[in-house]
Amino acid sequence: SGVFLGCDAKSSFSNYAQFSDHVQQCRNKPGEESCALDSVCEWRDACECPVDFVGRLCQEERAKFQADNALCNSPPAELAAVCRGIVIASAADSDLEPHSQLCSKEVHDCAIWEDVKATVARMWEVECGDLIVDAIALLMVLVCLLLRYKYHNEKSAAKFLLLATLISFCLDFALELVLLNAIRNVAGDDGSITQIKDSLCFTQGGNEGQDALATLAGTIGDLALANIVLAAIGALCDVGSAVTDCTKARNTAYGLVPALLAGAAAFLELLLGGYNFLFQTREFVANVEKIEKVVLGLETFEKGGACFQRSTLLDPSMPAGVPWDQPWTFVVAPGAICAVCFLLAGCCAYYCGCSGGTSEAGAGEGGRE
Repeated sequence: SGVFLGCDAKSSFSNYAQFSDHVQQCRNKPGEESCALDSVCEWRDACECPVDFVGRLCQEERAKFQADNALCNSPPAELAAVCRGIVIASAADSDLEPHSQLCSKEVHDCAIWEDVKATVARMWEVECGDLIVDAIALLMVLVCLLLRYKYHNEKSAAKFLLLATLISFCLDFALELVLLNAIRNVAGDDGSITQIKDSLCFTQGGNEGQDALATLAGTIGDLALANIVLAAIGALCDVGSAVTDCTKARNTAYGLVPALLAGAAAFLELLLGGYNFLFQTREFVANVEKIEKVVLGLETFEKGGACFQRSTLLDPSMPAGVPWDQPWTFVVAPGAICAVCFLLAGCCAYYCGCSGGTSEAGAGEGGRE
């Protein structure tokens, strides 16, 4: 495959147009020494390869099918393009060549693997943002409890913190919905992970990489659903705590129950979110990177293998890995909103607390008179 290069213009010609003019003139005087082939040509014993082949003579595919592996079945052309796309999208040096040439639906369908990595990046960012929001929410609930039940004259000031806590629970709810939606898109019946599993890109009987992706996706989705429930409970308890402030129950032990439940929900959310991030999402990212290293020929699976791998005629490449996708949207923005709400609520609580304390002191003096 490819076009034999053969004669290439010598460096003595400043451009290809000058070379073409010289060749045209030589057709009328073939006997002259300056027109001899060795005088005008630098011979290249190589071929110009199409995008899917490499090597001096274009003798090998860029993403090579492992035909000598008995556990690999040759997939149809459409699925083979997906398998080659995994190999191309896994290499960090792919961005050195025009992406539009390397990745195309007919030759190297990179879209499915890039979709998996984009979803993993989204999961990573959402869970980082979620941990920040959960930590601030828990801090606000604890401060609110301190204001309401340790310093009794600060109950009205605590309402500002209740509002800020409600905002944090709503943000947490929204982040978990984004995470759950991303998981369902990539791990559903028509999702990218399912397509890869059915694509014959890996050895029959499964392997540790793709099997782990499907299992981890399900676990992360279940934990995200649990966090959504906890965020809803926390928000409802927060509202309930605000309602009890408007009734006589705020001065009883029953008035403490909604606030304690909101605190428990915030604590459990932080606990589940930390577990999900440390033991599920990080392992998910590690499995994606493991698959990339295997298809690049850098490592092997303990169980199974890849049926398409990067050609050994190419220079070794590091795996592309999972880059950040939208950290400003899913990490910085939620954390900043919660932090600003906390600070504003603290300022309002302090101002109202001081005003309340002054008013109560004045009322006491008036009563004694």
